[in-house]
Amino acid sequence: MQTKNLLVFIASSFVMGQALAIEPVYEGDDGIRAKVFATNCLACHSSELTGGSRNGAPSNVDFDTYAEAVAHGMQAVNRAVMLGNMPPSFSPLPELDDEQKQALKNWQALGFPEKHLPAIFSANTAELVVPAIYVKDANGDIVLGGSVKFELLSNPSQIQFGLTDFQELEESEPAEHVHM
Repeated sequence: MQTKNLLVFIASSFVMGQALAIEPVYEGDDGIRAKVFATNCLACHSSELTGGSRNGAPSNVDFDTYAEAVAHGMQAVNRAVMLGNMPPSFSPLPELDDEQKQALKNWQALGFPEKHLPAIFSANTAELVVPAIYVKDANGDIVLGGSVKFELLSNPSQIQFGLTDFQELEESEPAEHVHM
C-alpha cells in the first residue's frame, strides 16, 4: 500500500510537470545529450570530428545521435561514472559533476530511453495513462520504474484520479520498449 501511495504521489507530480534538472532521456533541453554529452563529451566524441581533432577518442565512439549514444551507453556509464576516467584528466573539458553522473546512471537504469512520451487521457474511458515513471531512493538511484494507469473519479467539484494499474518495467526490456 505504501508503494501504491508513493506511485500516486510521484505520478501526480509527473502529470503536474515537475521535472528533474537532468532528465534520464537522450533528447530534450534537459536531456542527457544537452546536459552531459554536449558539455563534456562531444568535443572529442562527435562524428563531425576526425584525426587529431578527436584528441585520441576512438573514431567509432560518438554520442551525437541517439543510436550512437545507445550503442556505447554502457561503456559511457562505466568510463564516466564507475571508473571516473572520462573525460580524461589531460582534457580541458570539465569532469562530470555528481548530478551528471547520477543522470547517466538513471538513464542506464531505465534502459537508455530516447525521449519522454506524453501522458495520454482518454475521455471515452476516463483513464489517464502515464507511459513511464520512476522511483528514486535516497541516493538518487532509480529503484522502480513502470507504467501507471489512473481512472477519473466521479467528483463534480474537482478532478481526481485513482490509481488502477501499475506495470513494472522489466530490466530485460530493450530500450525501444522503454521510451518515456
